[in-house]
Amino acid sequence: MSILFRSIAALAIGASAFPAAPTQARTAPVVVTAPHSDLPTRRVSYADLNLAALDGQRVLHTRLDSAVNGVCTDGGFPATELGFVECRLHAWSGVRPQVANAIQRATEIATTGHSALPVVAIAIIAH
Repeated sequence: MSILFRSIAALAIGASAFPAAPTQARTAPVVVTAPHSDLPTRRVSYADLNLAALDGQRVLHTRLDSAVNGVCTDGGFPATELGFVECRLHAWSGVRPQVANAIQRATEIATTGHSALPVVAIAIIAH
């Protein structure tokens, strides 16, 4: 046997003699910090809606459309019609994945009784 092979074998045997320490569950919250933005923002709650049903999804869409209009007109931003349209397009592109997750969570809960997806308010940010 080569010296390298014997060294690797000895390391493997030695490592197996000491069981790995159990991983402890993390109980502290994770805090994410981001730079402050001066862009208008809205958070839309849907806690009172059943997003597993089309009626709940329609009500949420109406709320979101109103909030998107709001962030895109806050403080005179943007000043042009084209800017308003671009703002709405950008805001909706950020909203769609959040809505998809919210609907998926509601559907999972309706069908299985639970979901691993977190409950969050939908955030709309003007750009």
